[in-house]
Amino acid sequence: MIFGFNTDVKVGDTVYHVQSEARKHDQLLQTQVFVRGRCIGKKATSYTEQIASPDFNDDRMHEMLKSQHKFICKRSARAGSRACWKSPTVCALLRRRRTRMVGN
Repeated sequence: MIFGFNTDVKVGDTVYHVQSEARKHDQLLQTQVFVRGRCIGKKATSYTEQIASPDFNDDRMHEMLKSQHKFICKRSARAGSRACWKSPTVCALLRRRRTRMVGN
């Protein structure tokens, strides 16, 4: 089964498109954030260690992906108020994006 989530988060004049999917062949849960079609950051979480657990199944993977997607949506919503993801790279990208918008 392939599943994912897509959410548009509007902050001021900017729309952050948050897209999450389970990449089974890579054993990753991946969430990407796009602004005007350009990927400005991503978060990938491996679930390799969880596969060995008898409790791990598609439903559990779906819940993990849903939780990650919600977390990134909240972070994206706060991007305009100086909150950012834990990744310094994504944080810098969001700051640069906000600075360019303010300077226009």
